Amino acid sequence: MACLYPQNNMNTFYLKLQVRMLDRQLLALGVHPILGYLLVGLVFVIFSIMLFEKTNYAAVIYIFFAINLISKFSNISRNNFLESCFERNNYLKLRILENLIITAPFAIFLLLKANYLATIILIFLSGISAVIKFRNNLNIRIPTPFYKKPFEFIVGFRSTILVFPLILFLLFQALQVHNFNLGVFALGLTFMVVFSYYFNVEERYFVWIFKESPARFLRKKIFIALFQASILTIPVCIICAMINVNYLPIILAIQLIGYIYLIVIILAKYASFPDAVSLPQTILLVISLFIPLLLLYTFPIFYKRSITCLNQILLWCTFKIFQNLL
Repeated sequence: MACLYPQNNMNTFYLKLQVRMLDRQLLALGVHPILGYLLVGLVFVIFSIMLFEKTNYAAVIYIFFAINLISKFSNISRNNFLESCFERNNYLKLRILENLIITAPFAIFLLLKANYLATIILIFLSGISAVIKFRNNLNIRIPTPFYKKPFEFIVGFRSTILVFPLILFLLFQALQVHNFNLGVFALGLTFMVVFSYYFNVEERYFVWIFKESPARFLRKKIFIALFQASILTIPVCIICAMINVNYLPIILAIQLIGYIYLIVIILAKYASFPDAVSLPQTILLVISLFIPLLLLYTFPIFYKRSITCLNQILLWCTFKIFQNLL
């Protein structure tokens, strides 16, 4: 049944509510909302400039990132809920407005680069995606090079399988024209894909059944993550070294930095467990990519919170088991 509130005011109310929730999440992380938004804008501009300077295929990659971002808002359960609260026309207006707000920074930067065709394509795709719903899981069974524990790499690899042809294409171009920067970008993109795997959250019982202390549980997750990340990233490192072996120290440094950020992201995941990583946490992680000194702040905070959350999960699961036995 549609919501009984005036529909003309519902869209505005919904958007204001999302902004207020985001502000509160930023404040919970100890970041003033205005400062958080300014930092996000700064990181976005730096990332965009670097991308367009390093590769001739920046517009394609840019559109890919923007569409991948708005696809997160096309989740079936989320949109079914919105359809139950809004009339059809207002629902479509809201979804189009959401997508346009998200893609606006990308479109503006493309316009500044005088890339009008890419801008039109991006706006068109953002409008089309407003009426499309996506499932979080795939029914197609795709083989992976990873074993079943932990689940993040299996689920993540299958959901991002279409990204890897793009990475292979970038590596092929880097080898063909001897462009080391393009190869490094492919390595960074591979790590970004790996990072996204840890935004998938498992059920509480799958944490509890490890029967480990929180600290040992985190160490085990980190070790497995580093090993499985190496399966995807080391071949890219080898290709980068083939482009110019003199840059091997730089490649190894980037690989090490990628490992460090992967560890921080794992801690961030369990710092909010059993909930998903919040948007403010994601923003803080993105900013840390460009300001590494922030890791001195984020690492201890995420570690302490993850230990606290995991202890609570152990107590919760134990309580549920005893409750079922009684």
